[in-house]
Amino acid sequence: MTEFDTNVKELVHLRPRMRGDISITINQEGKERVFIVEDPVRNKFFRIGEPEYRLLGLLDGKTTVGEALIQIAQGLGQDALTESEAAVVLNWAMESNLLESESKMDPEQIIEARLKKEDQKFLRKMNPMFLRFPLCNPDQFLSFIRPLTRYFFSPLLVLIWGVVVVGGLFQILSNLGRFSTQASGVLATSNWISLLVVWVVLKFIHELFHGIACKHYGGRVTEAGVIMILLAPIGYVDATSSWKFDSRWRRMFTAAAGIYIEFFIAGIAAFIWADSEPGQLRDICYNIILIASINTLIFNANPLMKFDGYYIFSDLVNIPNLYLEGGAYVKYLGRRYLLGVPTQFPQRGRKDDTVIKIYGVLSFIWRMLVITTLIIIASTLFHGFGILFAMLAVGVIVIYPALKFLRYLFFGNDHEKPKVLRFVSVMSLLAGVLYFSLFQFEWRQSISVHGLVEFEEVKEYRTLYPAKIAEILVQDGDIVEVGDPLIRLENDELVLAVEQQRNNLTRIQIERKKLLSEKKLGEYQALLEQETAAKSQILDSEKLLQGLLIVATNQGEVIMPPAGNLYDRHVTNSDILLSVASSDDRELRLAIPQREINRITVDVEDKIEFYLPGRKSLTATVKAISPVADDTVSNPFLTALGGGALPVISAENGDYKMTEPYFWMTGRLEGTSDQNLGAGERGMSSLQGSATSLGFLWIRSVRDWATSITAQIAS
Repeated sequence: MTEFDTNVKELVHLRPRMRGDISITINQEGKERVFIVEDPVRNKFFRIGEPEYRLLGLLDGKTTVGEALIQIAQGLGQDALTESEAAVVLNWAMESNLLESESKMDPEQIIEARLKKEDQKFLRKMNPMFLRFPLCNPDQFLSFIRPLTRYFFSPLLVLIWGVVVVGGLFQILSNLGRFSTQASGVLATSNWISLLVVWVVLKFIHELFHGIACKHYGGRVTEAGVIMILLAPIGYVDATSSWKFDSRWRRMFTAAAGIYIEFFIAGIAAFIWADSEPGQLRDICYNIILIASINTLIFNANPLMKFDGYYIFSDLVNIPNLYLEGGAYVKYLGRRYLLGVPTQFPQRGRKDDTVIKIYGVLSFIWRMLVITTLIIIASTLFHGFGILFAMLAVGVIVIYPALKFLRYLFFGNDHEKPKVLRFVSVMSLLAGVLYFSLFQFEWRQSISVHGLVEFEEVKEYRTLYPAKIAEILVQDGDIVEVGDPLIRLENDELVLAVEQQRNNLTRIQIERKKLLSEKKLGEYQALLEQETAAKSQILDSEKLLQGLLIVATNQGEVIMPPAGNLYDRHVTNSDILLSVASSDDRELRLAIPQREINRITVDVEDKIEFYLPGRKSLTATVKAISPVADDTVSNPFLTALGGGALPVISAENGDYKMTEPYFWMTGRLEGTSDQNLGAGERGMSSLQGSATSLGFLWIRSVRDWATSITAQIAS
């Protein structure tokens, strides 16, 4: 079959034939009838409207397309298909293998049709952004487990589902601070394996429940596989047989079944997460909550993408093929206003027209945004290979269709001739407006950074030698005086060494007395010197033993490190055991990511605002900014170790380090005497950034995100 929409004059003389095994059933949905086309050989289902149904029904191999259009116009009037719209329908029927052989076409047309069809299949396979891999036919397995899964659709389980989901949401909202803080470490490399396993398992269950729901209501599921979007695996099952269901609510539930079960799992995980201690179990539950709820809402439930949300929304507004009709409206806008081609958009009714038009424009914008974002991510995430990857994607998605369009633009076809000058003028105007809006209109961005309150004069207490913490004698916030005990340490090796030194002294003293009684003065004098040295050694060791009790050498307020970092822990002289603040003056300490430092215009002596949860904003004057960035954990309270927002990863020495280098900004807090500020209180500060455009900001944000992922993988 030729490409109908580029040769409309030949179209009206063709006599295509529908395959004899194709069946079409009619569903009444409110005031509108929907027609379901079933291909029993490939087990594919398609939803079409009445004009398309009438056209396909007249394709008997004897009636020409032109004759069919005349009959449809007599029956439907203004709702009838135009020749261009008929070309779209016939192209779709040809690509979907609904038509019989091209016996009524001349040999050149047959060869051309086959070549174009193969080109389209090849291009779809070559698109690296979206790769589809069918894996199996799960219908027999779903039939086997159907008796075991019928309870998932009972009213009682739906009620339980509601209780679990609402209860899980309440658990998250009740611990919202902890939940938002844990998000900072979700992309740490230590969490990647857990994240991947949770993703694969949840998406397998998601697609399984689409199949279970489809089988429950009498449908068939004959294909399951994987779609790779930017090499990220997303499962799929072919549940299009659900389109034959008489009840649209059953169709909607089949489309929502994956979201239904993921929300249920997320609710259970939320209860476990809220009740568990920090560790692997809590991290796994957190990953489940993120993927099964937030990720599912953004992608699966998004009606602008042709996933679950689209099919639910399409049935909800009762507009079959909303995606195609919305795309047709965008094409109509382009043909009518860009190319100046006289054409009309079919009117369905005021309400439906509004939905189709809004959906078509929004889905087109969203599609372009997603494709561009994926290309930017690919070029950044995979380095040199990513650039090749992005170029291939641009070639398949943009360049090839653009070449076809240019041929149509300059040469048109026998039925219509686009206005090239109009197209160039309008596109130049739109490109100029878009470029100015995205890249010339600049605005100052505020850059949010994390920070905390510290004391200005703080003395840190450390051990002089390796030891184990036996007892902590003070609590955070206690006021201590000079000489007050703070921490008691244990060192079994030191105690054993002192005991051996005392036994050695006793032996020397006994031997010395024996030599004195035997009047061996020379040997006696040598042992006397050994005894003096042993006493001195014991005295030094006892001083070390006394050092196992850490006492305050200054007066002030105790500042403890994050909970869980001291008790029953072996420490060295590099570990800060606790601190004592000698001054009531507080200062601000902010962590600025190295990638953001060049965008910040704040300098020493500038005023900045600091926001603490539940308090009025504080004003601070910048004292200093560190000259170099580093990834050392200088204050655990700012990191995930102490409940802060900054993620950390394991370092080579067994300790922790930041996931990226940070510059440190300190500032004098003003007017804090009446605010009872505690050291370690965390907040946010919005620092004034340099002027930038929305377009550069978007590109930089995407690239920074991809770069941070690459850095975490490399580390």
